[in-house]
Amino acid sequence: MDEKGKDLSPAAEIPSELDELLPPRRAWHRSTKELRKKQSALRIASLSIIRTITGAQKTGTLLSSEWGQRFSSFCDAVSTIVSRGEFCFVPPTIQLVRKGTGRVKTMDEDKKRGAYRCISKFDMLEDRVILGKTATYLRDIFDSEFLDCCYAFRRNGRKFSFKKAVENLIAYRQRFADKPLYVADCDVQKFFDVINHQVIRNAYESFVQRLGDGLPDVRVRKILDAYLEAYSFPRNLEECRDLDVVAKRDCVERVSGDVLASLYPDSDLSQLRLGVPQGGALSPLLANMVLDAVDRAVLSGADEDLFYARFCDDMIIVHPNRRKCEEALNRYLNAMKLLKLPVHKLCKKPRCSASYFTEKSKGPVAWKHTSVGLLGTNWVNFLGYQIRYDGVVRVRKETVKKHQERLLIEKEVLFRNLKKAKGKYRLGKDWKDLFMVFQLRIAAMGVGRVDVNTKVRSSRSWLSVFRKNIESSGPAMSQMKNIDRTRSGILANVKDLLKSAWRNAFRATSVKSKNDSANTVRMKKGYLGAPFSYYGSLKSLERPSLSDEEIDDESNIVVYGDL
Repeated sequence: MDEKGKDLSPAAEIPSELDELLPPRRAWHRSTKELRKKQSALRIASLSIIRTITGAQKTGTLLSSEWGQRFSSFCDAVSTIVSRGEFCFVPPTIQLVRKGTGRVKTMDEDKKRGAYRCISKFDMLEDRVILGKTATYLRDIFDSEFLDCCYAFRRNGRKFSFKKAVENLIAYRQRFADKPLYVADCDVQKFFDVINHQVIRNAYESFVQRLGDGLPDVRVRKILDAYLEAYSFPRNLEECRDLDVVAKRDCVERVSGDVLASLYPDSDLSQLRLGVPQGGALSPLLANMVLDAVDRAVLSGADEDLFYARFCDDMIIVHPNRRKCEEALNRYLNAMKLLKLPVHKLCKKPRCSASYFTEKSKGPVAWKHTSVGLLGTNWVNFLGYQIRYDGVVRVRKETVKKHQERLLIEKEVLFRNLKKAKGKYRLGKDWKDLFMVFQLRIAAMGVGRVDVNTKVRSSRSWLSVFRKNIESSGPAMSQMKNIDRTRSGILANVKDLLKSAWRNAFRATSVKSKNDSANTVRMKKGYLGAPFSYYGSLKSLERPSLSDEEIDDESNIVVYGDL
């Protein structure tokens, strides 16, 4: 393709190993239109690839194509490794991600504002496949051993998910609608970075003993040992030679040496093997296995009025009796101490104020209607939500801010790609096309893709995560309007930039229409409002139709203007 054929997108990516093993898109065997309804794009693509591969295997044509030969060779290589039973994983690469925003490798180095967390990725495709299948295998046989208070990484997504945990908490609050409740919540300091390898092995052996002889396969223990051998947080971080990681190594959040020394008073901290890869397939399951002992400790001897829920290392304890809530909290803290896991210092008497939500661990605190400065709280944080004493729900303020920052990141990516393109566009495209793509992209991120004719909405979006629990909430409506204003400002900024860049590159903006007559492309009037706005989506509003005077029949490009 010539220089003018380049689009405003990131530089062409080198095909990954997985891309080379799978059939090209033009060879996919797609499902019928009826079967594709209400399926996500990822699900449709996955099913198409599976149909293509299985069809080639049945007809015996798999080895007749280059991708089929590579796919068959890869499967044979993985099968050989598994059957041999000897595993040695290549240590994962580390990527530093700005905590709280998802920004990758961006921070003011002089002032060191903010902090990073380490995300790890296994580069070898064979390793990722073996670890992924092992995680699925263990989840299938261990899932029944977890208690119902564990909502993270379970097989039954309808019964066990963070949405279900929040729904159960809301129902529990309504059960005691006329009474004050007492709440305690704790946060583990850098959980995935401090979890002890020996504690993990002990938890695994405990689960194996419950299952009895024959389960799981003996090779699973070898895979677990190889997984732990490939990564230890302090060692891998210090040995990483990536220049970006080296430059920002001191900005990575860590548990202080004094805290670790209090957990390991008679040990050499430099010799400890701590941490599992955040991003590794086995890590979430290992977290559940270790924290299962905490779940059982909290619920031992508890009465039916106790509410306890845990999603990975996030937990909440609620009870109408302060003393019993405190007893359950003490059982939790003692269990965490036995597992060598550091919990943030407990704030025992938080008051109704903005500073309440900055405390990592707190309780027991009265959950009731109260005034600023008095003991107690009106709102309780849990898994991205805030639930009021009367059952009203809104999205957590930090979660809203994070999403707004994510929209800003999309704008920054567009600006960066625009700068790289240096005025070179695809033939027949102009700035309005780029603006339309960007506008629809951030709308899909926030509220999902919407079919205006059928009113069918994609289930994958930021709003879909919270929609069910906040759709009748007044405070949440205000939050949605606030995000709409943020998005409108971003779109206005992007529109001005694209206009300016286009005018600098081309003094006369004209394209050929279908009948080859030169017509200036004009933007259709109107706006991308409901149901594409956050507020309109939450209220199930419909988009107003455009009048005949607002439609430019001569233009063959459909683009909507500002929000």
